[in-house]
Amino acid sequence: MANVTIKEIAERAHVSQAAVSLAMHGKKGISEQTRETILRVAQELGYKRQQLSRSAQSNTVILLLSRDDGMLLPSVLQELTAWVLQFGGHLRLHTFAQVTADTQLLDDCRLLITFDTLGRAELDQLSACVPQILVLDGDYPRKPFWNLCIDYAGAAYALTKHLSELGHRSFIYFNEDLPMNKSLLCFKGFQQLILELRLPLDPVQTVMDLHSTPNVLKHFPDIIQNNNISAIICTSANAALKLTSQLRKMNFRVPQDVSVAAIVGSGFSTIPDFSLTHINLNYSQLGKEAVRLASESPKGPYEHVVVPCSPVISGNSLAAPKYDPATKKLAIALYLKEHPTLRVARAGFLNMAQQMGYQAEVVAIAGEDEEAYLRICQSLTQQDVSGVLVWLHAPKAIECLRDAGVPVVCLHSITQQTPSSGWKACISPDPQIIAENVASFFAERFHGKRGRLSISQSTSNLLEDSISSTLIRIMRKKCPEVTVTQDLMFAYHTNDTMRMVTQFVKETPDLLGAFSTCGLAAITWTMAKKTLGCSDMVVVGTDYDADSIALVKRGDLDAFVAQPIYEEAQQGVVVLDALLRGKHYEQFTQLDSPLVTKENVEKYGRLMQSIKNWYV
Repeated sequence: MANVTIKEIAERAHVSQAAVSLAMHGKKGISEQTRETILRVAQELGYKRQQLSRSAQSNTVILLLSRDDGMLLPSVLQELTAWVLQFGGHLRLHTFAQVTADTQLLDDCRLLITFDTLGRAELDQLSACVPQILVLDGDYPRKPFWNLCIDYAGAAYALTKHLSELGHRSFIYFNEDLPMNKSLLCFKGFQQLILELRLPLDPVQTVMDLHSTPNVLKHFPDIIQNNNISAIICTSANAALKLTSQLRKMNFRVPQDVSVAAIVGSGFSTIPDFSLTHINLNYSQLGKEAVRLASESPKGPYEHVVVPCSPVISGNSLAAPKYDPATKKLAIALYLKEHPTLRVARAGFLNMAQQMGYQAEVVAIAGEDEEAYLRICQSLTQQDVSGVLVWLHAPKAIECLRDAGVPVVCLHSITQQTPSSGWKACISPDPQIIAENVASFFAERFHGKRGRLSISQSTSNLLEDSISSTLIRIMRKKCPEVTVTQDLMFAYHTNDTMRMVTQFVKETPDLLGAFSTCGLAAITWTMAKKTLGCSDMVVVGTDYDADSIALVKRGDLDAFVAQPIYEEAQQGVVVLDALLRGKHYEQFTQLDSPLVTKENVEKYGRLMQSIKNWYV
């Protein structure tokens, strides 16, 4: 039979065309029985295949046309044509439908070049027939492909960073032209910068996609006004220019009222008196990088190469910030100013205030006297302070600042009071999650044992009380054979507290472990445990500092709760910044408080070192 195709063989043998190709080329991936069936059918049909070399000496390069004709950039075709002519080869253009209908077209293929419009299954099918595949603008960083991709995430990150350095703190990410997979890559870079700066990431600001919401342009005025948006990042020049025209029709001044910038794939037209701030994706480099990659000796069975974006090009789309943080002073008011944990909070506050361009003031008292704390907060009202972070919930101090018109954010506290008492937001760890993590740790270590777990606190407040009561409730369910009691209250590691804890351990022979909501208490419990030789006693502390980290590394302290002290102070600055810019912010923010053991303590060691370096 003349002109028998692989498709006909596949149909007669009841297998896929890829399986026929594997059988014909002697490649793995099918059973011997299937291979024998395919070869027998091919012989019956009279199929004769010319054995062509598939080595590096093959001179045919196939460019597989994309379903999207726009992907075949002239520069790519020019570069590939010139390269193939240099070694006397042939450049053939086919469609996916053509090569799957007749895989003999791939027999002498040295390299197949395609675009990422093909799915993974289709690429796998082709890889059974050709020695090497190069995917242009793809995202397949694993064998058997070479992958050449545009740095979408890097472009979005660089453009967002450029705008943030000019004072922008509230963004919209707007996509019109990019397909979903590329838009997600761009959004990843945008989100990374937002998270690094610890800025709010409100979903209403980011789910701006003309594909999914055709009428989204109509909503932009309300979104901009209600969220105090100062910059819009578009994923194409066309989208940016269209948006600019639309905003101007709605009486928004661009760039005076809102800045518009774009991630650009190719050239674009302009609007009179408007030059677009943008960053180029470097599509024009795809052809050159493809030739370079194909010409060099491969480093392995697959390579993943990223085409970097160009530097940001500034236009006149940069709105001058309406709000100048350098003219504002933020303050943090602390108890126990020499407490190691509070030094961490102070560093977080000062670091973020400096990063966001604010003046910063720290006031603190040595102890926990409420009247003394009220006095230092009153002193802030005489210093033209724009916003204050208070440590723990201090009603009198908050009311004093409220009466002076100063916005207050409470750190490390939960409260039953309403914002009408003066505070604008509360930031704290989640007592439920802390209790669950600690209970799970103790339950694993106490498995099969009977005895007692002692809980101690530094003071009675809603946060510590909630952690303790929740832990008791969870432990009763997880470990009914373990009695959980609240026994001691102390804040510092002193000789007196050491004697108190040591005496308690002596008098409690069935003590299995101890947990304290106070950071320095972990040192006291650990030393008492070592002094009395109670090696089986499980101790879990709270808060990270140099001592607790060292104790965990040595194995003396079993674990500690990493309350997000540094992160709370940082987030407090972000919240004050949002409030001062006229934005709404959630009243309650609960941050993660992971349990730290030997397995993950190094992260906190590095954090403490960075805090130490910052103070230096």
